[in-house]
Amino acid sequence: MPLILYERGGTTNRLIDSWFRRAGTAVKPVMELGSAEAIKRLVGVGLGRSILPEISVRAEAASGELAVRRLSPALGRTLGLVHRRDKPLEPYLDVTLAAIRRCGML
Repeated sequence: MPLILYERGGTTNRLIDSWFRRAGTAVKPVMELGSAEAIKRLVGVGLGRSILPEISVRAEAASGELAVRRLSPALGRTLGLVHRRDKPLEPYLDVTLAAIRRCGML
């Protein structure tokens, strides 16, 4: 099945390339795009498969529009939150940080 991935040079593409290299596999995607939405549409019409962040396919997985499977071994990345120490946090950021902490992600 053809592989449709994010365009070269992006962080997600580098993570996917590294994941395949660790498995000893080299891949040559048939298409590289900068948009998860475009990739999902191409996969949806049967032009290939892809590796996308889980959050970008939740709705399609829940509706049954796309078959979504977890990778094994899992592929993940760490994100960071950066803000200035000398500036007070805005109320919306406090709410966001509290939600992230509740999920155990911070």
